[in-house]
Amino acid sequence: MMYVKQLWTLLLLFTVGICGAQNGILNGTVSDEDGEPIIHAQVVADQSLGLTTVTDFDGFYSLELPSGVYSVVFEYLGMSTDSVEVSIITNETKTQDFMLSEESTLINTIVVSASKYEKKLSEETVSIEVVGSELLENNNIVDAEESLRKVPGVSIVDGQANIRGGSGWAYGAGSRVLVLYDDIPLLSADAGDAKWSLVPMENLETVEVIKGAASSIYGSGALNGVVNFRTGYPSLTPETKLNVWMTAMHAPRNKEEAWWYGNNALPFSNGMNFMHKRKYGRSDFVWHGQYQQERDDLQDGSFGCVRVGQKYRFRPRKIEGMSVGINFNGYRSWGSNFFLWNGLGDQTRVAASGTSSRYQSTRIIIDPFVTFFDKNKNRYSLKTRWFNSTNESTDGQGSRPNNYFSELQYSRYFEELNFNVVAGLVSFADIVRAPRGLSADSSLAGEHNRYNVAPYAQLEKKMFNQRLNLTLGMRYEYFTVNSISKDTSFNSSQGSTGLKRPLFRFGMNYQAAEYTFIRGSWGEGYRFPNLAESFTNLSLGGINIFPNPKVTSERGWYAEVGIKQGFRIGKGWQGYMDLSAFGMYYDNMIEINFGQFGEGGVFDPSDLTGFLQTVGFSFQNVGETRIIGSEFTIVGQGNLAKNVPMQILFGYTYTDPKSMNWDEEITLYNTQGQVVNSQLDINQDNSNNRSTLTYAETSSSTENVLKYRNKHILALDWQIGYKRFDFGLSVQHRSFMENIDYPFIGDLFVGTEASLFNGGQPFGGIRDFRSQNFGLGNTVIDTRMIYAFSDFAKVSFLVKNVMNKTYVNRPGLPEDPLNFTFRFSYTFKG
Repeated sequence: MMYVKQLWTLLLLFTVGICGAQNGILNGTVSDEDGEPIIHAQVVADQSLGLTTVTDFDGFYSLELPSGVYSVVFEYLGMSTDSVEVSIITNETKTQDFMLSEESTLINTIVVSASKYEKKLSEETVSIEVVGSELLENNNIVDAEESLRKVPGVSIVDGQANIRGGSGWAYGAGSRVLVLYDDIPLLSADAGDAKWSLVPMENLETVEVIKGAASSIYGSGALNGVVNFRTGYPSLTPETKLNVWMTAMHAPRNKEEAWWYGNNALPFSNGMNFMHKRKYGRSDFVWHGQYQQERDDLQDGSFGCVRVGQKYRFRPRKIEGMSVGINFNGYRSWGSNFFLWNGLGDQTRVAASGTSSRYQSTRIIIDPFVTFFDKNKNRYSLKTRWFNSTNESTDGQGSRPNNYFSELQYSRYFEELNFNVVAGLVSFADIVRAPRGLSADSSLAGEHNRYNVAPYAQLEKKMFNQRLNLTLGMRYEYFTVNSISKDTSFNSSQGSTGLKRPLFRFGMNYQAAEYTFIRGSWGEGYRFPNLAESFTNLSLGGINIFPNPKVTSERGWYAEVGIKQGFRIGKGWQGYMDLSAFGMYYDNMIEINFGQFGEGGVFDPSDLTGFLQTVGFSFQNVGETRIIGSEFTIVGQGNLAKNVPMQILFGYTYTDPKSMNWDEEITLYNTQGQVVNSQLDINQDNSNNRSTLTYAETSSSTENVLKYRNKHILALDWQIGYKRFDFGLSVQHRSFMENIDYPFIGDLFVGTEASLFNGGQPFGGIRDFRSQNFGLGNTVIDTRMIYAFSDFAKVSFLVKNVMNKTYVNRPGLPEDPLNFTFRFSYTFKG
């Protein structure tokens, strides 16, 4: 019996040896058209037998195959799939290198923001806009905030992003749009506002904008959407970029506004930025920086800044699939704030007394990270960030906010199931202190801590020959402020300890034809009040902003349906059209409200001292709101003829934003968190007090419409070239802002402004300007001419606000008049 077992063992070993000897090896590298290795490209010899592999960080692959002839397929997302016939001979190694070319259709642009992994734009279940760096460079956009003016359906109101009417104006505090810089939030720890100036536009690759609630995967702050600025790493060829520009302001159409006449103080702006990126062995380096200085067209306005940064990534040879790195960005700025004009005419570009102050700010970002791909196609990543945004002003106020962020993420695509999973755990801490050397009372938002922990997951499944894509996302949120727990679930009262339900998101995308994609989505959203909304105590001249410790979370949902249609015209021009309809519903929406929120109760305006100490603005919950609308977008590029390239980006958005509690009483809280039982009658021509106040009575409009919104938004950027010349045209239209805070135009403010602002008429100016332009929107036209001396150097001449209109995007803050910019750009590779 023992001999039989030994015989079977020898026979089995011999059989295995014979089978193993019948195999051969196929290996090689997969790269793009520039010779850059492609990481995680799929190499498929026989899917049914599991004879597949993926490339490593060097683009290398190795696959053991039985002898025979195979049609080996090479594929990667965003690249054209191709195959080659290969013969495998027993005990031999065959090397087969392969190059993949990029898919040229705009509809298949690769995006990452909506699903947290690379995916075709056409397959997304939500509306996403992608703006490339070339368009922004051609328009000399050197500040991230300005880049969003090119995105259809997006407007900027005094530094705050508004997507499809989901936000208004919040006096610099709070954002319903989550701004990301390389996939990590860029909102300050105190005010929750985006620090646009930290984004290195000189190294930007794309801007991705998600339109609609994304709280199920991004959490608080993504109630109205997400903006992700993605920067680049070096390729095999080193690259150096240098840009220099100079801008001169023309006098406004109304020469009275040109305060600089006779003062030898012509408004100007100049600056430069640079970028150099290259590989050293297994290390990737990017260095970038910017310097800018300007004298504003707003009197006493000035601005200067310097920013430097580095991106570094290293791939250790001994740990295949791992990359580690650290990114750094440092920024220092100085200047003065212009909050409110002093009136019309020669006071349009002069600050109201007490509303302008000088400041200095320091911002630092340090981002350590690690990423690991294993041989089973699992991806693990850890992203962290320390973000300091210290502000100091000459009035002795400021803040020293620090944000500590981390995200641990896992993802994998299961090919045999057409199933993708992304899961992670996010945590952050916001810690706000007074500037060094100042007391706690000097901090704009006090000294407070805020903590968040949130697990999330998103599952995606492709069905019906991969034509139908289904998405499910979910996330739990937990917040603590100053050791007081605040529940963010929909059916729990604030102050409870623990979450009772998650946030959900559902989506569907169906490919009806080769270039036709139909989508639908629904997602829950919420936004937790930031520290500034709860604790800010600030005075700007005669305008006070009071804290509200009782302000609670906003929450709601977003839904949309849409169709994306790709097209080709001739052989050289292609693009897509997109049509969507959407709706948003918010509960407990946070808006700034005017009233007597200070200590001491309600004072009659005749008691000027008491009145000025207690009257002002405070962040309050105003109840339920809903916004419905539709949007149409066209994106196209290509050659109309030989040496005649043309690009176009066009979008029109209509929204109907309404309050669901227009005539219902608003419950307001004072600085002590007590219900304000006696209200100042702000919407009458007398000083009587009352016990209730409605949203309608705080509004300048008699029609039900939310404040600080533009119902109609149009954006167009068009460029055509011939040989070395390019000509471009940009048009931005915003319809009339129908509703603002009533106190800005009411007799209560207008009647007392002379006492508040040393004879100035800032509120009378707002009322008169709105009366003169009632029903009229802002249409701003820019043009540009570009000449390329060579493949490396080009010059640009830009004319902005061609019609030289005096206009405002928010009351009391005029925008730039006609101005001229000269730009020189040099890019060298090698």
